[in-house]
Amino acid sequence: MAEILGTIVALMLLTDQPAPGRLAEHVSCPSDPSQTYSIYLPSTYVTTRQWPLLIVFDPGGRGARAAEVFREAAERFGWIVAASENSRNGPWEPTLRAVNAMWPALLGGYAVDARRVYAGGHSGGATVAWMMARQTGQIAGVITSGQPSLGPDQGKTAAFSWFGAAGHTDFNFIEVKGIDARLARSGTTHRVEFFDGGHQWPPADLTFRAFGWMELVAMKEGRRSRDADLAARVLADDMAHARAFEEHGMLTDAQRSYESIVASYAGLVDVSEAERRGKAIESDARFKSARKLEERADRRERDEADAVGRMMTRLSAEDSPHVQELRGQINLDSLVKAARGDSYEAASARRSLALVRVQLSSLVRDLQGTGDRRAEILQKILDSVK
Repeated sequence: MAEILGTIVALMLLTDQPAPGRLAEHVSCPSDPSQTYSIYLPSTYVTTRQWPLLIVFDPGGRGARAAEVFREAAERFGWIVAASENSRNGPWEPTLRAVNAMWPALLGGYAVDARRVYAGGHSGGATVAWMMARQTGQIAGVITSGQPSLGPDQGKTAAFSWFGAAGHTDFNFIEVKGIDARLARSGTTHRVEFFDGGHQWPPADLTFRAFGWMELVAMKEGRRSRDADLAARVLADDMAHARAFEEHGMLTDAQRSYESIVASYAGLVDVSEAERRGKAIESDARFKSARKLEERADRRERDEADAVGRMMTRLSAEDSPHVQELRGQINLDSLVKAARGDSYEAASARRSLALVRVQLSSLVRDLQGTGDRRAEILQKILDSVK
């Protein structure tokens, strides 16, 4: 009888499903056909076994683009990836509608392992992924790029694993580091990675590391069977990545990678080499110096973010200040000068300039065509930081 029921379920799942190995767009949710998603089923997908699922949210509702970011990693590790075509930055109600329609459509319409449902997103989509995990309590892990906008207590702990990422010139960089630090203090399973780029989806190689990390975390948590060969491959890739940082003199990045390997994989694979190399770096005077420089740059970056906030408050006043007053308030000339070069401090200054551009561009768009003189003030500042 059980075999017959299993066959019936398999046949039901096969009905009208997209072809494995191909990205399908504009798939409608049965409960609400106005809600659509893009989906990728790995080429090995069959309905006789269960698969991990990543539900992805793009800030602009570009479902196909978001699913494509993870397609290669999904094929390599055997995951289903589905991305909403309706959820986007803005009012919460349309996003909630998308989530409510996609959840039953995906878990009921595909061979999904309910113990291994993940959420992912970039920028505003990262916030959706985090909130979905918090509110459903049924998400095993969250993969985000850029800062999820969290409530005052939401970054202190999480009942899911978090893999965070940000570009070296992403204006959310410092906030992502802050989330990672808070989760570390709470004992939440976490990892953060940075990549060359700005406020954008991460590159393919980072999505491979995210999926590999989630696979080993799932083994450790008992969400999937242990696979010694897969664990060895993931560990080898992570160690090679950390050693590359070390060889290029990027000691703070190397130490963070070794520390993550030890914290995440201990008890599952042999992490003694990562532990040894991490401790060796921590005792290196160059590392101590680099960490102090980073901490100083991070403090300055937080101060600049506060200054930008004060500037925006002043701009909202009826009697707006002059251009030079605003430039001085945010130390704009010093930032432009500090942004030159390849150092961590230069990247920090470029992130602050990016934040200035984003905040001012948004206000300029709001004021365009209104005749408000603040638009001219803002545009002059914007023109000087391009």
